[in-house]
Amino acid sequence: MLFLPARIPMSRSDKLLLNTVFFVMYAQGIFFLHHILFLS
Repeated sequence: MLFLPARIPMSRSDKLLLNTVFFVMYAQGIFFLHHILFLS
């Protein structure tokens, strides 16, 4: 996972939002690669 500097305060909701953003980016990347590899 992403390691942030300790000097940056983050609440639990901020961490959840960050995890959600990375999950969506990861899922879109997998879908994009699958689309290229198997449907080209």
